[in-house]
Amino acid sequence: MVVEEAGTPVPDGTLVRFGATLGRLEPAEAPTRAGIARTTFTAGDTIGTARIVATSGAAVSGTEPNALEIAIKVTPTATVGLGVNPAAPSVGQPVTLTVTPTIATDGQPPTIDVSWGDGASTSLGIVSGPRTATHVYGATGTYTITTTAVAEKASVSSTTVTVGHQAAPSVNITAVPIMPARCAPVTFTATATLPPNDTGTIARYEWDIRSGTVAEVEALSTTGNILSRVFRTTGTKTVTVEVVTTDGRRGSSQAQISVRELTGTETCN
Repeated sequence: MVVEEAGTPVPDGTLVRFGATLGRLEPAEAPTRAGIARTTFTAGDTIGTARIVATSGAAVSGTEPNALEIAIKVTPTATVGLGVNPAAPSVGQPVTLTVTPTIATDGQPPTIDVSWGDGASTSLGIVSGPRTATHVYGATGTYTITTTAVAEKASVSSTTVTVGHQAAPSVNITAVPIMPARCAPVTFTATATLPPNDTGTIARYEWDIRSGTVAEVEALSTTGNILSRVFRTTGTKTVTVEVVTTDGRRGSSQAQISVRELTGTETCN
């Protein structure tokens, strides 16, 4: 408000210039109307006390009580810590993201949204403590997981996860007995193990039998993991099994047995 020395309002249109030590004023210069000129103060990013003054001709509001001071404080902002497990998953393996908000003094719990980096997103709503979310990636690559936390102010946090190909199954093959006599049955057992949390399944077992005798050479496929055979000739026999998963991964193992000649009362039927 600008008044004449006699206490009456100045003529309409009298220009008043505004200044502030912090923040900004828009407009910086305004005309009076009924003795009043108006501007809008917006605080900046600097914390402190903004001193606002106005001048009009020789009149200055820089002394008390005509100066205005506004305290600018920190806007509470929640930040988010991220943890991902496993950090290097396989395709199809669930990935668990742990979101831990740090809430500013006098601040509010944030609303958190998660972007998984592959086009998928998850809204966690208001999060006041550690929260987990799970996602499965369908392709290999390095993905940036981003969280946006909004309370009084927004903050963004991110982490990366590298998704690799799924590991092949590990395979172990055993033979019982390992030194059979000719014509005695031998049982081969293939044990396949998939990586932890692997969602794949075993589709088939591909067997390959090698012998010094052509008649005993064989290749076959089974859905079961046990194969029994009888060898009528002596010598070393090699059996290889390859385990194939439903998504095409392969793991293999090999066993050798030594077939001996018949002794004592043993017979070959």
